[in-house]
Amino acid sequence: FPVTINLVGKMSNYNGFTKKEGVLNVSLERSIWDGEGRWLVGYEFAKFTNTTYSNNGAYNSLLENDVKLGKIVGLGTAHISMFQVGFVYDTRNLETDPSNGYFMEITHENSNKLWGSGYTFNFYIKAFISIIFQCRNCH
Repeated sequence: FPVTINLVGKMSNYNGFTKKEGVLNVSLERSIWDGEGRWLVGYEFAKFTNTTYSNNGAYNSLLENDVKLGKIVGLGTAHISMFQVGFVYDTRNLETDPSNGYFMEITHENSNKLWGSGYTFNFYIKAFISIIFQCRNCH
């Protein structure tokens, strides 16, 4: 979605860009502990396009400036091929709208040009922990 910060004229889209993305994600999971724990292994392929509103250089763009300075990569069309392995611990009482329980996910994601990715990177540990509780008639 475009992001704009109250700029006008040629600067009105300085911080803006559009991202289009298609993703294919395949995973195998093995449940343990009566379904509260899950080991997983998977593969993800994503194709994305990032474009700015610079009108072929007629307007200034933060994203294009950062690419030219070598600060970031990823402008234009690219793809990512990534393998994943991880563990999930989930005690929530209802996944779509929980009122109590815990959710924790730890994964390792690896993308490499050797298996067709446009970029090589690792997310060694990505952890997400959520504690959910509900209090009725709390004062």
